[in-house]
Order: sequence, then structure tokens, then C-alpha cells
Amino acid sequence: MALIYDNNMASIRNRYPEYADKIEGALDKEYAIESNIAAVVDRSVLYVVKGTRQYQLDSLYENEEMLKIWAKDYTNSALFNVYTIFGFGNGMFVKKLIQSKGRDQDIKIIIYEPDMSIFKTTLLNFDISDIINNENITLYIPELTKTPFGTVLDTVINYKNLNNTYEAVYPNYPLLFPKELESFREAVRINAEAVRSSMDASEKLGNAFYNNLFANMESYINSRSLISLKEKLPNNPPVIVVSSGPSLSKNVAELKNAKGKAFIIAVDSAMPVMLHEGIMPDMYASIDGMKFLAHFEDERTKDIPVLTTSLATPGAIKEGQISFFEQSDDRYLNAFLEEKGIDLPKLSTGGTVANTAFAFAEYLEASAIILCGQDLAYTDDKAHADNALSDNNTISERSLTYTRDINGEEVKTSTEFMLYKDWFEREIATNNVRAIDATEGGARIEGTIIMPLSEAIAGY
Repeated sequence: MALIYDNNMASIRNRYPEYADKIEGALDKEYAIESNIAAVVDRSVLYVVKGTRQYQLDSLYENEEMLKIWAKDYTNSALFNVYTIFGFGNGMFVKKLIQSKGRDQDIKIIIYEPDMSIFKTTLLNFDISDIINNENITLYIPELTKTPFGTVLDTVINYKNLNNTYEAVYPNYPLLFPKELESFREAVRINAEAVRSSMDASEKLGNAFYNNLFANMESYINSRSLISLKEKLPNNPPVIVVSSGPSLSKNVAELKNAKGKAFIIAVDSAMPVMLHEGIMPDMYASIDGMKFLAHFEDERTKDIPVLTTSLATPGAIKEGQISFFEQSDDRYLNAFLEEKGIDLPKLSTGGTVANTAFAFAEYLEASAIILCGQDLAYTDDKAHADNALSDNNTISERSLTYTRDINGEEVKTSTEFMLYKDWFEREIATNNVRAIDATEGGARIEGTIIMPLSEAIAGY
């Protein structure tokens, strides 16, 4: 038993070093369920006791037959090459899945093990070093990490493999962990919707994809360096991210008190609102490939640096305007830039320009990120702030849904807004961001500190 555990832990330390110390600290910890092994002929059988009931996690008898039946359910199509699996057990089903798919098939597996007691028993009694060492398998155990499961899904599942992804469940785990299974499936659903949303955006762009790319090429090559900008700014500056939600009308004038005290970055649709008040942000962000050009008609926009991408609407970048580009998703363009010695940072993306602006604030290692106009909801039945210019200023009935606002009341929102909200919440939790929601309205973004904008400016 000691040799099995030592081998497993050596693999854990090599592949998941952040897990190792926490596992050893959990060896003597008591858990809500009791897991153990029973000796059957020439092998050990894993079982758990929960309350007054005992649950087998593999068969006492026809074990190989049960494995075949389970694997057949999940390997009957050669199209599936990404698997999300709820429950690790003793690893036998994962091994059977790999065996059934064939060694030559390139597959990715994400395993969500909800219970540390079971995993601890497995480490002590079953050799799972081959699974741990397999680079195509990602093992996720909530007790051992602060990283949200959704973030792990984002690293594996993308628009190329989404339709080839399949969900598998370890036997008896739904009975043992119904709430955890619900959370697992919700994370998978959110990931899938986010990927589909990105796919829809790419399809919507269509031929404009390459038209924009070529139109922006000169600006791209001659752009300023985000890396250099970060070096020139004060360390850990407070950053205000200004969006164009309806609540911006309430407090946009307060931003005058933040000039020179924080780095202010606005999304493009908030620019008309700010300029109407005579407020010039330090930068604005524009990444949409088919943006309403009225946002950029004010001549003052030329004097404001723009954070953009190679695929953005060409009209968002004026001749002679200072521009900063984030790294493109186009591998050919990246290879060209790498050859030229041009290094661009890759910002996290959540599907909307506000997410990009927030990710930029994270890149600056902001001491605090203050959100303004980030309603993510149809506050007062409005889609945007007064004086905002938009080609999409109506409430979408097709995607209409409801959520809780900052006061705990029900507010209208959309499924798209909820995807962006999920992104903010995951980003805040994953990176331990000090995020201040000074929108003064809109959806509740978990993990933020809620306060009026005037107090946020005074305090941060």
C-alpha cells in the first residue's frame, strides 16, 4: 500500500504540485462519507458508506463486463474526442475509456472528482500514476484548488472540439453527489454557451474577417507596445472600466473627479456618453468587427489611445491615432509578428469589449478595478445609457431572462449578459481581483464590492 501511495504522490507532485501538500494534509481528515476497499478474489473493490447505505463504486463480480457496458455507452461514436467525466472513483472507468478509444486516437479528458475521501482511498490503494501522468487527462478536485471548474473547461474545450465533446458519469456518483453533479453540468453548460457565442460572432463577421485584418495591418505593425505602456505607468494603478449600461447616466459626471488619479478605460459605446460630459478617458477599447461607426465620429476620439485587435472595425482606428493591439487569435499573423520580433500580450477574453477592458486592467495588475456602467441588465427597461449610440438599443425578447440586481431585486437581463457576468465572476475568483462595482444598478456580480462611484473614487 505504501509503495502504491508513494508512486501516486510522486506523479501528483510532478503533474499537480499545487495538489500535493493539500492531499497530505487531508490524510487524517474526517469526511461526511466513509470510503474504503473490500478484498474480492485477486483485487480490491472500492465502496463508500453514506448515512446508513453502502454504495459500490465497482462490481463485486462481473467487473470486466460492467466496464464494457459502461465504456460502450460513451465510445459508440468515433466523433467524440473530448470527455468531461463526473467522478473518478478508482480510475478503472477512465482507463477503460482510453483503452476502448484506442491508443492512436487523440482524446482529451477532464475528470471532476467531487469527494476528497474517495480520492484519498484511491491514492492509498490503486495505482493511478498512469492517469495522473497522462498529459491528455486533466484531474480536477475542488477541495485542492481555488481555480473554478469553468476556467479548467476553458483551457480544453473550444469551438473546434465543442461538437465532439461528450459527458460521462461514474456509476453511483449521481446518487452520492446530486448537488455536485448539478454544479458540474451547469459549468459545462456555461462553457458550451460561451463557446457557441464566440462561434456565432465569427460566423457573423464572415468575409469582414479578412477585410478587417488587411485594413488594420498597417496600424497593427506600427502600433505601440502594451508591454512598454505597462512599464511606464505607475505600479499597480487603480483602473476604472467604463461601460455603456443604462446606469452610467446616473454617475458619469463623477468620473471627472477620477481624472489623473486612476487609469480610465472606456468601452467604445461609452465614448459618446463620456465626451458629451467633456470627460476624456485615458484609453478606450474597441474589438467588434462590425461596430457602429457613429461611436467614432467625434473628432476628439483621435486624441485618445485605443486598445483594439486586428479584426476590429477599421473605422475604430483613425489615421495617426495611438493604438495598442492585443495578440490576435490568427496563428499565421502571430507567426509573422514573432518573426518580426513583435511581442503582444494575450488578454483573457469573455466575449465582449467590457471583458477585454477588464482583462487589460488585470494585465496592468491594478490595485483595484472599478466597474462603472456595467449593468449586464436592462435597468429601468433600457439597454444603454442616455447619449449612447448603438445599433442594438432594444431589449432582445428572444434571449430575455431574469436575475438578481445589486439590491436583491429581480431585474430583466439576457442570456448573453449572463455569459459575460459568469466570465467576470470566474475572472474575479480565479485571479483574486479586488473588483468594485460602482455601477449603482444592474445585475449583481458575485465577488465584487458594491459602492457608489463617488465613494469608490474617494477610497481607491
